[in-house]
Amino acid sequence: MSRKFTIDASKKVQAARTPDHIYAAKGDEPENPKMDQFDDLQARVDDDFGYVMSGIERLGREGMLDEAINLLNSLADTLDSAISIIGDDFDTGINDSEEL
Repeated sequence: MSRKFTIDASKKVQAARTPDHIYAAKGDEPENPKMDQFDDLQARVDDDFGYVMSGIERLGREGMLDEAINLLNSLADTLDSAISIIGDDFDTGINDSEEL
């Protein structure tokens, strides 16, 4: 009986971690028309973030520490702002599908 509970709990945890758009791809839920826009922007930000971090690291390695620190401060402020907005959305109970 303990094993069944573990398997059932594991499935529930995995289901909770599975994004809605994966269900939509399987046909279980209607796909949100904004998902393509979301996916494109997320990929762009991911690529740009990697480029920015590499550039900042290079600035530091080449001795341009003031520039690197200024960029890191700007980036940290922007990320703090985004984190605050995300936290506020979850605190107010906004549904992910309402925001996208």
